[in-house]
Amino acid sequence: MKKILFLAGFSVILSFFLASDLLAINNPYGDLTNNNIVEMNDLRLFSALWLVNDCNLTTEGIDLNDDCRVNFYEFSKFAKNWHNTLSPLNLMVPPMAYDENTIILIWSKPVNYSQVTDYRVYKNGVALGPSGRFDTTRAKLYYNVTGLTANTTYNFTVKSLNLSGTELGTSNVCTKTTAAMPAVFYPETYGAAANGTTKDTTAIQAAINACTAGGKVHLRAGKTFLSGAIYLKSNMTLQIDGTILGSSSPADYTCISKYTGLVNASNSSNVRICGSGVINGCQGYSASSPHTITTSPYLTTLGINEAAAHGDSSRGNLVPINRINNIYVGGRPGGGSLTLVYPAMHTIILGNCNGVT
Repeated sequence: MKKILFLAGFSVILSFFLASDLLAINNPYGDLTNNNIVEMNDLRLFSALWLVNDCNLTTEGIDLNDDCRVNFYEFSKFAKNWHNTLSPLNLMVPPMAYDENTIILIWSKPVNYSQVTDYRVYKNGVALGPSGRFDTTRAKLYYNVTGLTANTTYNFTVKSLNLSGTELGTSNVCTKTTAAMPAVFYPETYGAAANGTTKDTTAIQAAINACTAGGKVHLRAGKTFLSGAIYLKSNMTLQIDGTILGSSSPADYTCISKYTGLVNASNSSNVRICGSGVINGCQGYSASSPHTITTSPYLTTLGINEAAAHGDSSRGNLVPINRINNIYVGGRPGGGSLTLVYPAMHTIILGNCNGVT
């Protein structure tokens, strides 16, 4: 079928080829060059299809006004992810990487990033600032947004910058609503001594069990909670700004073929483990100056005791996470990092999970 191109008042008769060539492209959004981005090169290729006379395109959703031809307006609608090759890609909020007043944004570098030295983040059209440097050679591909209002929707974009600060390209718009203000549950309310010597396992678990959907169990800064195994549930946050300190006694953990960990999450969804505090796997070891255990058998006291009771392979992991949909483990934006030290076996183990941040 002939393709007729109208340019500057004259027509050019192009060679014969099938309109199905257009439809064979892998990306259904106008990526005619098949390089995973819609750009001006695709427009140049589309020039060969300008005013295509082919009613079959109607059923493909390209011929929007059903006149059996495709014009530039329809191609632009078809190419709905049109952007230049200097634009940041895939701006998003990772699973559970937000709460009532913070949001973590991540994105991918542009296809053409040789000129890009930094990124500027915008909230509702207002610049928040540059993302900054990840190291001496790379700009950060994330940004921690703080000071937000609970249960409020925000629109974010990211723009790539060159060395002089000129904006080169704009990302997609990422829309996210902060969490509602959570109900907060404190282990002390349920009898925790929080002195580092009295076992608070029952009190911490009671706070978890009482936690309502979207709520938060908070281990506050300056307090140490000695504990055996605790078990999280769906739709909750465990915020650790103090220290949860693992008991050195295997009796405080369950063992079938392997011991449970200190903080356990399984068969649930929408869980956050965050804060600026410490998850310390074994009492008797200082998280303020963590070090490698250099004496044989190179295990913590808990690791030695668990191995003695049920064999070396029975030692528990510090934070085992299994069969979870959407989980976040890490620091809280604007509040410092979460530290995990002195596991009996491994620190974090993930299995059969979806949506991990």
